[in-house]
Order: sequence, then C-alpha cells, then structure tokens
Amino acid sequence: MQNFTALHPYKFTALLAALVLTAGCSDGQAAIQDEAQATESLPRVLTVETAGEDLTLSRSYAARTQGSKEVTVRARTQGMLQTRDYDEGQLVDAGDLLFTIEPDAYAVAVQKAKADLQRAEAERSDAQRQWERIQRLFAEGAVSQRDRDQGLANVELADANYASAEASLKEAKISLAYTQVQSPIVGIAGREQHSIGNVVNEGDTLTTLVQLDPLYVYFSVPQNDLASEYLLKQVGVRETDGLPSDSPTAQIERSSGELFDHEGVIDFISRTVDAETGTINVRAQIPNPEAEILPGQFTRVRIPDIQLPDAIAIPQRALVQSGETSIVYVVNNEGLTEMREVIVGPRIDDRFVINSGLDAGEQVIVEGLAMLRPGVEVNAEPYTGGD
Repeated sequence: MQNFTALHPYKFTALLAALVLTAGCSDGQAAIQDEAQATESLPRVLTVETAGEDLTLSRSYAARTQGSKEVTVRARTQGMLQTRDYDEGQLVDAGDLLFTIEPDAYAVAVQKAKADLQRAEAERSDAQRQWERIQRLFAEGAVSQRDRDQGLANVELADANYASAEASLKEAKISLAYTQVQSPIVGIAGREQHSIGNVVNEGDTLTTLVQLDPLYVYFSVPQNDLASEYLLKQVGVRETDGLPSDSPTAQIERSSGELFDHEGVIDFISRTVDAETGTINVRAQIPNPEAEILPGQFTRVRIPDIQLPDAIAIPQRALVQSGETSIVYVVNNEGLTEMREVIVGPRIDDRFVINSGLDAGEQVIVEGLAMLRPGVEVNAEPYTGGD
C-alpha cells in the first residue's frame, strides 16, 4: 500500500481536493435520487387546468303543434243554409265565400229600410220648409212664440227620424251581408257542421279554419333549466314590429329523429312560472309551407344554439358523486389535494359544465381518484385525454 505522507506536498493537496469533490458529487446525486424516489412514492394523479370558454349546446323538449291561427266560423244571422262554396279540407284564401244563408228575407228588409229612409227624408224636408216659413212669420209678428217652438221641435223630430231610418238601413245591409259567410283568414277549411237545407241560428258553428303556415309549437322549459335563462335574455320585452333578428332559433325533431327541413324562431316566452309544474311556457314559430306538420301532433322541439359565454367544463370522469352532492378534487399550489363541492350544469359531449364551485386556472384531478383524501400530497401530471 502506498504511503500518502511520502507524496510531494503539491500532489498530496491535489489528491485531497479530488477526494473532497468526489464525495460532494456523490452526496448531490444521492439527494437528487432521494428526491426522485420521494416523488415517485407520492400518489400519481392526472389533472386538467380549468379555463373559461365560450360553449354552444342544444336542448330538446317535448312539444305539441298548433295552427298559428285557428278560427271557428259561426253563423251571424238566422236562416236556411243555401250553399256550401268550398271544398272540405282544402286551402281557402281570406275573403273566399264559404256558405250562403238564404238572403231573400234580408234583401226585402233592406228594400223596406230604404223606403223608410226616403219617407224620413221627405218628412225632414217638409219640416225644414215649415220651419223656414214660421221663422219669417214670427219675425213679422204673425205667429206666436208657441207656434215657433213647435216648428223647431218638428224639425228636430224629423232629423231624429231620418237618423233612425238611416241606421236601420245600415243594420239591414249588415244582416244581408252576413248571409254571405266569407273566410276571415288563409287556412285549411274543416268539415261542414250543418248540411245544406238546414236552418241555422245566429252563433251556430258552420266550420273551422286553421292556418298551418307558419305553425306554432308549444313546449315547457323547467325554470332552473339553462335554456330558460337563455331564452328570457334573448326574447326580451320589446316594442318592435315583427320578430327581432336575434330571436333564438328552433327546430322540430321528427319521430324518426331527423330534423324538419324548415328552421323557425322562438317568438314567445311566458314571464310567469307555472306553480304546479315549475316550468315556463314557450312558443316557437316554424315555417310549414307544404303543411307537412299538422296541428295537434306531439313532437319534440330543439333549441340548437344556446350560448354559454366564459363557461368552465371538466371531463365527466373528474366528478365524484356522494349522495346527492357532486364533488371534485383539485391540487392546490402546495401540491396538496382539496375537495370541492360543485353544482353541475349541462353535459356537452364527455364534459360537464360547472355552474359553481370552480374557478379558472385550477388543477382538477381526473385520474388517480381512488382512495384519495383531502390534504394529501400528490405527484400531479397533465392529463392528455388518453385512457
């Protein structure tokens, strides 16, 4: 064995420095290895960082269709039903003749009213001439004050009789016009309720008319549903002509799951909540030019473009259900786990929107949740979306 004390002083000093350096490097590597081993011994979890983003989702609801106009056509006068002038189940235009109620008696009433008006006109003219004569004689002192007052009263009475006869003629003409039953709207005419030859009374139902284009679709949205808040904001209380250009869109889902060709808009939302169901009534207006969708059908209506600005969404696998409570685990700045109770919103693909309980920039654990407890130090790595 070599004696180190016999070495040259300079060589001994160099050798000693090398030994110290070697020992220092060994200690540093050991510390790094110890730290790596300590990290590897911590529970490994995968996390995603929350961030606000603008999301779009759709909602679908059970609905029922109804004609945008539904009119019950009633007789407005009495008489025998003389003709039916439309085809049942066919489209009629506004102003088209539907029925004729026997007009003869009403035509006679018009002629009589005209004669009464002529007589009243003659009486009014005579009273006016008499009044002019009495005025001259009264000025000359040839008639009394009483005669003058009587002449004026005759004029006023004649004017009143003329006005009454004129009103009677208008009434007779209106009654005659009611014998021609016309369509008040453009729509599909229903079955006749009384056959030709029957006597109908004022107020009797003759048929019904339904306007199918556009079509109304009525549905209800729960008051706490995301769509109700969205619709209340979009369909505001406005004083405008027609529908606003930013009205939310709506689509009909056929029973096959396919969407109806024509897209409509939401044109009404109730400002009251149904106390029994906790829902808000909503109406969509859908174009139906070919009358493919019929009133009274049960269907579904979809609101396709509900906007969620600055929303926070996390993967479904990050949620832990504890009874009726939803919780998530996050890793704080100190590398420790924290448990958060969250309120879960709508689902979008494989993620859930979090309405409250999380802020942007937090590390949410999506893998490694088994046997995890709050306050545990973990080894957090980014979640890449794989299994």
